[in-house]
Amino acid sequence: MMDGAPRFRYTEAQIIQAEEYPDMRVMLEGNHNTAHNYIGGTIGDPHTSFRDPFVFLIHSNVDRLYATWQLQPEKEWRLDPDRIYGSESDTATTGTYPEAHIGILSPLELWAGVDAPGAEESVVETRPWAPPENQQAIKNSRDKSLVSNPPRYDTTVSG
Repeated sequence: MMDGAPRFRYTEAQIIQAEEYPDMRVMLEGNHNTAHNYIGGTIGDPHTSFRDPFVFLIHSNVDRLYATWQLQPEKEWRLDPDRIYGSESDTATTGTYPEAHIGILSPLELWAGVDAPGAEESVVETRPWAPPENQQAIKNSRDKSLVSNPPRYDTTVSG
C-alpha cells in the first residue's frame, strides 16, 4: 500500500457528468486502476479476492458510480440496453488474458458458467458460489435485467 491519499485523475463529478458511455468508462476504469495500484494488487483469484475489504470497497464504489451515471435526470436512454453503450454496443472481447478488453457482447461471469460459448480464452472461469453447480443463463452487458433497473444508493441522484 502507498502512503498518502491516492491521486485520481478524474473526480466523481466528472465521471457522473460524462455524456456518453465510452467516455465515462475510460474515466471510471482509470480511477479503478489507480485504486488497485494504490493498494498494491489486482484480482488474482476471483473466488477469494473479494475477501479483501479493499477490493470489495473499490468494486462497490465502481458499481455505485456506474449506477449514479445511469440514473442521471433526463438520461432515461441509459436504461435502454440498445442505447446505453453507444459506439461500444456491439463490441466483442479483444486481446488475451490478462490484457483482454472484455466487450459488451462477451458472456458475463457468473451467469455464463464454466465453458460458456463465446467466453474469452485463458480466463480463470468463476464457478457459482452456491448450488446448483454450473447452471447457465448466458447474459452479456446488454441484458435487460442488468441495464434497466440499476441499484439505487443513498448517494444516487434521482429525478
